Amino acid sequence: MPFDQKAYNREWMRRARAEGRVKVNPESKAKSQAKYRRKPNVKMVHATRQAKLYWDPSHRPRFIARWTLRNAVQLGRVKRQPCRDCGKPRAEGHHTDYSKPLDVIWLCRLCHIVEHKRDVEGA
Repeated sequence: MPFDQKAYNREWMRRARAEGRVKVNPESKAKSQAKYRRKPNVKMVHATRQAKLYWDPSHRPRFIARWTLRNAVQLGRVKRQPCRDCGKPRAEGHHTDYSKPLDVIWLCRLCHIVEHKRDVEGA
């Protein structure tokens, strides 16, 4: 059986955290993420992607639907549900019709990918 480096690293990190040898400092992590986001090339890539989502007519309905749903969840008008298929508590909203932004199916990331594959194969 080949050596699994990822599994070894995960196990090492779990033990180190349990023993108190490794601590994640949220402030330090936030600072490093902010520093990364300020890099000119990262800012440009992000701005280009956002402009495409916002202004491209083919992406506009999706952008508006996601934005409306995100705001409704934050304001408490829509309650995030567990995954419809597997029941995992962390779920994403899947829009079957972008003209109804609050009418979503709650799916975990994996079930959401499967649902999109089903949609593509069915079309």
